Amino acid sequence: MDLPEQEIPFQPSVKMGSQELNHIIQARKGLSDVTALAQYAIIYKKLGWSPVALDAHTGNCLQVNFDHPQPAWLNILMDLALKKTKVALAIRLEPESRLFVLMVNPVFGKEFLDSLGDWRSPCIARAGDTWENHFLVLPQPWCFSPGHGNGDDDAPLSVLGPGRVVPVPPSGDPSSQEAWGWVQHPWEHPPGHPAPGLLLLLEEGGYISRESPLSERDLPPWEEIYPSICHSSKLLQALLASVAASELYYRAILDEALQAGFRDPRMLQGLLWHAPLGQMRHDPEGLHKLSHWAAEIQKRLPAGALHAESCSSGGEPFLGGPPQAASTPGTEIHTPGPGERTDTPSSPEDLGNELNFLATLASHLEQQVDELERQHVASAAEPGSIVSPSLTHQQNGDDLDELRRALEKFLSANPNLLDLK
Repeated sequence: MDLPEQEIPFQPSVKMGSQELNHIIQARKGLSDVTALAQYAIIYKKLGWSPVALDAHTGNCLQVNFDHPQPAWLNILMDLALKKTKVALAIRLEPESRLFVLMVNPVFGKEFLDSLGDWRSPCIARAGDTWENHFLVLPQPWCFSPGHGNGDDDAPLSVLGPGRVVPVPPSGDPSSQEAWGWVQHPWEHPPGHPAPGLLLLLEEGGYISRESPLSERDLPPWEEIYPSICHSSKLLQALLASVAASELYYRAILDEALQAGFRDPRMLQGLLWHAPLGQMRHDPEGLHKLSHWAAEIQKRLPAGALHAESCSSGGEPFLGGPPQAASTPGTEIHTPGPGERTDTPSSPEDLGNELNFLATLASHLEQQVDELERQHVASAAEPGSIVSPSLTHQQNGDDLDELRRALEKFLSANPNLLDLK
């Protein structure tokens, strides 16, 4: 039995042009790229880094907030891919993380940096044979120098610090057009501290500097220090000794203070800071210099003395100093009343040493102020000169006023001292 023939409807052939085909291919590639990018962004977020989405062609920051829920920023990335926006991934170096990047030309690293020993980071990204990014963490007490981010990115070595945006895999390097790839992954080899030789090199280059852990507010004032040292004639002499090098001056003071029995690190740091002939407290880098002496003090003190720092930091008497007479049974111990002087020297010789110290120091500062006044007058007398008060003039004047007040206070507490002649 013959089956009836069925009429097949006409179906025109569909041909896709090369432009449409290329658009689909590029869209699929874009979606694949942002999918890989999103996976890396998730990993970087887990490391505590701050991902940033950039326009790969212009370098402009795209409005993608990776702190938002993952579906929200993932949808934005997909929309950008469909709009044929090529997205690059970077991280922003946040100050609190102390993370920074040493960007090095590999040839420069082999020829120059290898002399430092094992300077390389455990966490390295590479863009072809052109660049290596060494991810590092800056240790305390170092800090990034002002203007550290104004270097030339095309130099064979540059430091990218807080605030900078650094491209990371799977993105490419705009200058070399090479893709960044991890030599050692950060989730397997976290960034570590720079080697000591590299730290010194970066310091010499002005990229970093030592951050002083000290603050002037943490140091005892001269009014607290002086009553404790006024009985030590050798220490007073060291404070007034005219020494050509400041290193020798401070070392002599520290030597005499330790020999006199002082063991409180806070007091010893304050003694060097307020040394009458020293300039540390007037130096913008003075606290940085004092931090070096603080390390020297720690080396020279016995271990038990360091614990006593907490006992004296709240205004308690300083540890050490000239030995005091031990109390014996039946001896009445006098408790000073408010405002009563507790540092009265035990002999006329001690009183004489204290007065001589104050008088010599007053004379020295007066000579400095007189010399500065003569220079000020001479400069003002020059035609057309515009003279402003010297900072050193003001500082010495302040020191002189402080010393005069201390001298008047001392003499008022010891009126009989004026008869000891």
